[in-house]
Amino acid sequence: MRFSDDKTNHLSHALFKSLDDYPEVDFEVENNEVRLMIKEALVGSLQTFDDLEEKVRKNLLSRSQKMIEGSREWDIEYSKIYEEEIQKLKGV
Repeated sequence: MRFSDDKTNHLSHALFKSLDDYPEVDFEVENNEVRLMIKEALVGSLQTFDDLEEKVRKNLLSRSQKMIEGSREWDIEYSKIYEEEIQKLKGV
C-alpha cells in the first residue's frame, strides 16, 4: 500500500500526538526526531507489506495450474500463502 508523503507525514504527526498525550511517555530525543522515526517505521512497514503481497502474487502466477486473479480459488490460495508468509515474518 502506497501513501503519499503528505499522508505519511499526517499519520506520523497523529501517532506522535497520541503518544505525547500519555504522561507516562517521555521522549529522550527532540519531538521532530521521534516523529521522523515514526514516519520511517510506517514507510518501512508499508514497504514490507507491499513486498509480501508481490511475493504471494508471483507465487500464485508461477504455478503450473493457472488461476484467474480475483477468483474464489485465487482468493483462498492468496489468503493461505499470505498468512504463511506473515507467520515467517513473525518468526513463528
